[in-house]
Amino acid sequence: MNIMMHIKINNGTFEDYSEYVSSQSDAMSAFCRDTVLTKVDDHTAIATSELFDPEGMKAMLSSDVAKEYAEKLGLERTLYSLQQYQ
Repeated sequence: MNIMMHIKINNGTFEDYSEYVSSQSDAMSAFCRDTVLTKVDDHTAIATSELFDPEGMKAMLSSDVAKEYAEKLGLERTLYSLQQYQ
């Protein structure tokens, strides 16, 4: 399944969030691939990915590390499922 996540970064910058995503890339490879993180502006990002283990993503996002970074950076995430246009 292809997904897109809109990320609002209220207490940091795109660069702060990008560093966090880079530090988690090995863990993320267990449930998604072909992740592309795009800067919209200094406080907004869009991430797209092929998700093959939704439960793995849920587990990572609910981990203590993810919760700590979400609180520290004031993250607001909105997840969308993408379908190929026919």
